[in-house]
Amino acid sequence: MMSIPIENLTAFTFFSANLSKLLPHVPLADHPAYFEATGRYHRLAHDRRHDDTTLKQLPPMALQALRRAPGLVATYHIGAYKLLPLWLISQGIPLTLLVSADIAAKEYATYQATSMRFSAHGQPPLEILQAQDPLVIRKMVQSIGKGNWVLVFLDGNEGAGNKKSTAGRTDLVLDFLAHKLCVKTGVAELAYLMKCPIYPLALVFNDGHSPMPVGLPPMDMPVGLRQDVVRATMVKLYGWLADLVYQYPTQWEGWFYTHHDLLHDAAIDPQAFILQFLPFSVGHRYFVLQRETYLAYPASDQIFRKLCDFYACKIPRNN
Repeated sequence: MMSIPIENLTAFTFFSANLSKLLPHVPLADHPAYFEATGRYHRLAHDRRHDDTTLKQLPPMALQALRRAPGLVATYHIGAYKLLPLWLISQGIPLTLLVSADIAAKEYATYQATSMRFSAHGQPPLEILQAQDPLVIRKMVQSIGKGNWVLVFLDGNEGAGNKKSTAGRTDLVLDFLAHKLCVKTGVAELAYLMKCPIYPLALVFNDGHSPMPVGLPPMDMPVGLRQDVVRATMVKLYGWLADLVYQYPTQWEGWFYTHHDLLHDAAIDPQAFILQFLPFSVGHRYFVLQRETYLAYPASDQIFRKLCDFYACKIPRNN
C-alpha cells in the first residue's frame, strides 16, 4: 500500500470514503493506487498543450446525431471533459456553457479566447451561464430558442434546479452504483418544458490516453406526466454515468466531491458509539471489548483511561 503525502491526505480521505460507498468491491488496499491514477487523469484533462492536434483527430461523424436540432448536451466531469466544449465549437456548434460561478470567474476569459480560436468564421461567440443564477433556466430557454446547444455538467456541485432555488425545483433521490444520490432535475425539467432533445455525450481516454467520444442516442421527451418523465430521464442519465464510472473509475473527478450529494445515514450519537466498547486490562496491557462481537482491540493508555473515566461517571459505585 503506497503512502499518501500529507498535503494530499484530506483529498484522499474523502476520495476513499466515496469510493468505499459507491464501489465497495474495490479493496481498501487498492484505494491509494486509484487515487494516484485519478490524479494523473485529472492532470491529463487539464493539459491544454495538445488541443489543436487532438481536436483534429476526433471524428466529426460522432456529432451527426447531435446536429439535427438544438438541445441540451448532457455530460460529466469524466475523461477529457475540458476538451468537450472546444470540440463542439470547432465543429461549428453554437454553444452555451453552463458552469459554476467560481469556474465562470476564473476561466471566463480563457474559455472566450479559446472558443474564438477554434470556432468557425462567423460563428456566434461562446455564451457562458452561471449555474447558481436564479434566472438560469430562463436564460437556457432563450439560448436554445435562438439556436444554441447548451452544454451541462450533470455531476457538478451546483447546477440548474438546485434544491436551494426559489423556483420550487427539488432534488431527486436515485440509485447510483452501490448507494443513493441526490440529483438536480433542472436539465430534465427544461427538456420537458421545451420538448427539446437531450444528447448524452462525453470524451473519455482510451488505453493510449487519447480522447474518444462516447454517448447515448438522442433522448426525446415522451408524452406523459411531468414528474414521471423527469424521473425516467434522470434515471437514464445517471444510469449511463454509473456505467461510465464502472468502466473508467479513475477518470471520474466526482470521487473528490460526490459526498455532498450522497444520501447519508442518520448521524450516530457519540455516546451510543462509545457505549459499544468496554475497557479492560491484562497485566499492563490495555484493550477495549466490542459488546456485540466480543472482539478485543489494543488501546493506548490515553484511550483506556478516558473510557474508564467515562464509565466511572455512568455507572454508580456500590457502597
